[in-house]
Amino acid sequence: KLIFFAPFTKVKIAKYLRNTNKIYSYKIFKNQTNKYLKLSTKQELQREKLFESVGIKRSDKLVCIANRELGYSIIDDKKFNYRNCSIKNFAKAVKYLNNIGYYVIRFGNSNNNFDYSHTKYLELNQIDNRLQNAEFYFASTCEFFLGTTSGVNCFATIFNKPSLITNNAPIASNHWLPQDLIIFKKYKHQETKEVQKFSKIIELKLENVFDSKIFEN
Repeated sequence: KLIFFAPFTKVKIAKYLRNTNKIYSYKIFKNQTNKYLKLSTKQELQREKLFESVGIKRSDKLVCIANRELGYSIIDDKKFNYRNCSIKNFAKAVKYLNNIGYYVIRFGNSNNNFDYSHTKYLELNQIDNRLQNAEFYFASTCEFFLGTTSGVNCFATIFNKPSLITNNAPIASNHWLPQDLIIFKKYKHQETKEVQKFSKIIELKLENVFDSKIFEN
């Protein structure tokens, strides 16, 4: 599949992302007129309505952020939990971005928050009466996406917005833009505690394993 779908978000484009037919996925990224997605006039008006409701101006810059942790996805909390990390790992980055004037918009369903409050830090699950396609609209105008490996960073990709991915796992998890930056998750041997080389991870056929149970043996 060309696209890794984020099942916890509700976006109309989901009908394309879920489709196993590669032709539909390919058309999202490259067609005869546009290489990446652009919002329609109607969608742009909906985005403006959303931004106005949370106090974001057209001239404001924003960064989207998401981390996998308990509550992040309503369907795979236990199955993929080896890919999780704490939002606190991004605390310094969030504070820095806010201090230089950026809005930081956090995606996901998690109720795990860190002790931090700022007028330019927003968590989507805390916004009342949020529009159904909020992630879609925020990603369309963000400067970049920051977070862990998950389907949600696809929203940035389809709008040609770069991603900075941390804790990337599995190591073969796809990213598409040449400007994306990736920090890989370290794999340690349970007995020796040695960090495994990529070649060893591939030899053990763990490079594309999503299920946490595989690592329990």
